Amino acid sequence: EKSFEGATVAEIVRRAETSVGAFYNRFGEKETLLSCLHERFTNEAIATTDAVLDPERWEDSSIAEILSETIPFLVEVYREKTGLIRAFIARGCTDDEFCKRWVPLNEHLVSRLRALILARREDIAHPEPSLAIRVGLQMVLSTLDRLSLFRVSETELLELSDARLSGELVRCFLSYLGIPAQSN
Repeated sequence: EKSFEGATVAEIVRRAETSVGAFYNRFGEKETLLSCLHERFTNEAIATTDAVLDPERWEDSSIAEILSETIPFLVEVYREKTGLIRAFIARGCTDDEFCKRWVPLNEHLVSRLRALILARREDIAHPEPSLAIRVGLQMVLSTLDRLSLFRVSETELLELSDARLSGELVRCFLSYLGIPAQSN
């Protein structure tokens, strides 16, 4: 609802229906709360990635079908968790250790998606499919990170509906892989 920096401990404990003393007893400081939230977010996201990108679920699916469901899911997660993700990104920009905590989640997502897509390697025209998958996913995540960071509509991109944004990101990813847009 608001930035992590803008949320006071008093507001947090009121919403959590606890006391300031209990908060400081458990966390010591507000920054520790952010670290705990990040750990929970990462663990939940890894479990969700395993479920969403389970190879059996996608056995008879094309790359376009995989991306057409996976990318809207990512857009939805970013939309629902914008404030939290914004706080994680902001903290990661100034804290190298905090930033490194993103690596396992990012690598897990890349490895699961890469395995699914590389199983359909014959459909990819890009000369380096594995690299293209990593760069394509980074393109999607970077766009979503930017949209999370900048709440004020600066460009037309920020005014797209989630469905339209998802469709355009799928189109970009497929194009980068060298897969014709009509297969989407």
